[in-house]
Amino acid sequence: MPKISVLMPVYNGEKYVKEAIESILNQTCTDFEFIIINDCSTDSTKEIIKSYDDSRIVYVENEVNSGISDTLNKGILLAKGEYLARMDADDISLPKRFEIQLEFMNSNPDVAVCGSNLILFEKDKDISNTEHPLDFESILCNMIFSCSLSHPSVFIRKEILIKNNLKYEKEFDRQEDYHLWVRLVRYGRIVNIPEFLLRYRVHSNQITQNRHEGFSEGHKKIKDVYLKDFLDGFEQSQYEQYCRFCTEDFEATKDNIIKLGKFFDNLIMQNKKIRFFEQDKMEHLFGIIFRKALLNSSLNKNEIKECRRKALLTHNIKFRLLFLKVSFKYRYNFRMKGLK
Repeated sequence: MPKISVLMPVYNGEKYVKEAIESILNQTCTDFEFIIINDCSTDSTKEIIKSYDDSRIVYVENEVNSGISDTLNKGILLAKGEYLARMDADDISLPKRFEIQLEFMNSNPDVAVCGSNLILFEKDKDISNTEHPLDFESILCNMIFSCSLSHPSVFIRKEILIKNNLKYEKEFDRQEDYHLWVRLVRYGRIVNIPEFLLRYRVHSNQITQNRHEGFSEGHKKIKDVYLKDFLDGFEQSQYEQYCRFCTEDFEATKDNIIKLGKFFDNLIMQNKKIRFFEQDKMEHLFGIIFRKALLNSSLNKNEIKECRRKALLTHNIKFRLLFLKVSFKYRYNFRMKGLK
């Protein structure tokens, strides 16, 4: 029985799938099966995959084009390993990825999922690095706004999914990982390890590069699931502005920023009773994000003062300090402009 089951769905991946396959076959840790599921590709993807003579490859073809969620669920049912390693057909896993993640998961039995940092590249050139929050408490808070793991980098403890009947949901195709994580955190810890273990390809055909129809609505539904224990405490208009902010559809007017601030304030107050999020990390993150919302707006100094007075956070020392920093920066910039 292999220790690791690698799940890689592919659809019309002829351009990049060879590099992805070889990055898995060349791992320093060799105790894995490599489940490649061809989701009815119409290009030469099948021929490329079948050209590899390696007993670790388990090649599967869907009878009909099923999409990523159903394809991944099929892979989970086929998997024999203790751990599931995700892989996308256009990325490259670095050689020690499995070795490092396997050692980490074996040493941390309370961890359900571990991801890693990424190296973003385009063609043959590295563009930048992506670093995610590392510890579980920070990830919990960050997921209030967005997914905090890179799906093709994760190692998943399969038993957690099976025991709690967790699977990918087709309704959330292309946001399927985010939806899975917000449910899974109730049953196990999610972390990122600081190493860069995956080279993530940036190209024009990526789903993440093109906001698909229903993107914002899907994000709102995920928020509904994640914050279900808190939602009774919000006015709908506050919640709507928060959802818009998370999908970059937020208009930074004074009224909208006040509503966003009140949402943050209410969530902080409710969490003091429920204690789902670590209070200090939550307050610190909200303070930074609200400060950025103010600084990226075109509000004048009187409007910033009004936000400070009406919006929120007068009871919270961390937020008060961050507001003071905003006000000071505005006053400093205003003074400098006046000297010109």
